[in-house]
Amino acid sequence: MNIEGRRITLKQETIDRAFELAKKYDLENGNCAQSVIAAVFETLGIKNDDIVRAATGFAGEVGLTEYGDCGALSGGSMTISYIFGRGKGDFKKREKMIKSLILSKKLHDGFNEKYGNY
Repeated sequence: MNIEGRRITLKQETIDRAFELAKKYDLENGNCAQSVIAAVFETLGIKNDDIVRAATGFAGEVGLTEYGDCGALSGGSMTISYIFGRGKGDFKKREKMIKSLILSKKLHDGFNEKYGNY
């Protein structure tokens, strides 16, 4: 895994570990978005609590409204964007966000196929 170069190949056991850890965090603490981010970051060795904190408002979809996409999707997309997305210095480089958008769409479609439209 090379996060700086943004080339990541994950073994199924790594994915399974992150999934189980996210379920554990959510059952113990609530907030699917924070649970997903924390689990993936821990599994990949990423240390950035600011991103976990930024996901606080996604509990219960957004602000406990229970309207919108599941927090797990929001957290997953935030994680993908953290790894593959563009920073403020890259705003004019639209191509830098394409990878993040493609992967987030793939996550969305796979999630909806498996769990229904949340």
